[in-house]
Amino acid sequence: MKMIVETTGKFMLVDPYSRDMLAHNRPCVVTGTEFIVSRIALGQVNLLATDLVAEATDKEFQAYIAASKPKGKNPSREKIVALAVASFTATFKTAGEPAEAEAEVDETVDESDEAVG
Repeated sequence: MKMIVETTGKFMLVDPYSRDMLAHNRPCVVTGTEFIVSRIALGQVNLLATDLVAEATDKEFQAYIAASKPKGKNPSREKIVALAVASFTATFKTAGEPAEAEAEVDETVDESDEAVG
């Protein structure tokens, strides 16, 4: 299982199992190994997205980050990352699991809708 994570400080990590590198200054796509899960539990790594297909790569994700930076504007880093993560997960989420954006859809029924018909 692949996931998008980022370190919580100015330090880099290298997963000894998968050899994935987590840069100190950007989110990365990595394989969800015991090492990564333990770093999440220790608070050294933030989990941004999970359940990505095995074909998802960090190189592709970095292209999504670059495409999420609008020209001529200076949005916050958080907005750029959020847009890149949402776009990437919409493309690379595993089948059967709703993408994060889809999971937030409110499925409540308005009573006025039931009276129609």
